[in-house]
Amino acid sequence: MQNTRSYRKKFSRDLIFLLALVLSQSVSLAANIEVTATIGGFGCDLIEAISSANNNASEGGCVAQGSYGADTILLPPEISVHTLTTVNIDSLGATGLPHIISHITIEGEGANAARIERADTPGTPKFRIFQVRSGGSLTLKNIRIAGGDVDGRGGGLYVVSGGELILSNCTVIDNRADTGGGIANQDSSILISDSAVLNNHAFEPGSGTGGGIDIRSVSGSASATVIDSTISANTARIGAGISINGEDSSTSVINSTISDNHASANSGGGGIGINDFVAGMIVSVRNTVISGNTHPVIFGGQEIHRFGSASDLNFEHNLIGHSGLSTVQAVSDGLLAESNLLATADGNVPTALLGVVLPLADNGGPTLTHALPKSSPAIDAATDGEVVQV
Repeated sequence: MQNTRSYRKKFSRDLIFLLALVLSQSVSLAANIEVTATIGGFGCDLIEAISSANNNASEGGCVAQGSYGADTILLPPEISVHTLTTVNIDSLGATGLPHIISHITIEGEGANAARIERADTPGTPKFRIFQVRSGGSLTLKNIRIAGGDVDGRGGGLYVVSGGELILSNCTVIDNRADTGGGIANQDSSILISDSAVLNNHAFEPGSGTGGGIDIRSVSGSASATVIDSTISANTARIGAGISINGEDSSTSVINSTISDNHASANSGGGGIGINDFVAGMIVSVRNTVISGNTHPVIFGGQEIHRFGSASDLNFEHNLIGHSGLSTVQAVSDGLLAESNLLATADGNVPTALLGVVLPLADNGGPTLTHALPKSSPAIDAATDGEVVQV
């Protein structure tokens, strides 16, 4: 279980390396594009840099380097804030940046994360920040994505139709959408490591799933891996932290914390909501703290709620709930293996919420985290994990 991102770093780095290697096997001759201007300024700005990388051509102040492989866009510390004010493209919802349709890494070079955000000023239209399309692979390192607001999916990032997304040392914060307030993954692949998904919101009328992350297979497979990361303070009607949907979806959460997320619909899933009506879904959650999540009616599924029971789901070696809830109030029936620690009132380690996990704070590292108090039963309770195929 996560203890201020100190558990099993080597395992996480190895998994990230393996996935990154797979994604990069078909590309070579990488080029670096240095951003030299804020959005709309004189020089090479972020919008022009993405267009240049997508098209392998000079765009605006960005000079193409003749590369047909993956490109790395570098955001220097002296230009740390990139503020979007207009819609760049309107397809599957408005997006502030050009669609990602090639292999691109965007990396903040400073000690603090580079900020890519929608302007918080009157008159700014609604749009998400990123959309990754078929053929696109986006890696973000040391980036803060904030302020996206879209009538559709993915307020911060929308990965669709076979796109690929890797987040490392990133924060996705204060975004809003109908579905997938922070991140929406539809028929695509995402890997989130050493990152935080915080204070995002999803409220489509009658639905509104995945305040933090929405994972959904519709016409293809959807896979998601979350490692050494924090999912906190997100809201949605259903599945406020993470929502998982579709028979051809595969989700793995390892060494992470899911806390203080809040679902508003009576159907539940404050931390994780799983729509499991058709067999074939794969969900594995291991060495993870899931505590302090809520929905308005006190019955099963405050922390984890499953709708339907078609698939065999794997929840092992997690710390779940707190003593303010009974086990049946915290978790839907039939989800948990005996290896889980239950901090619920009738569980095997009944513990008050503040004895399980502390409020979100800057505990060192690139993102905000929930530290563990000295008495937390999560400390030293993790077991060796296995590489999960996604």
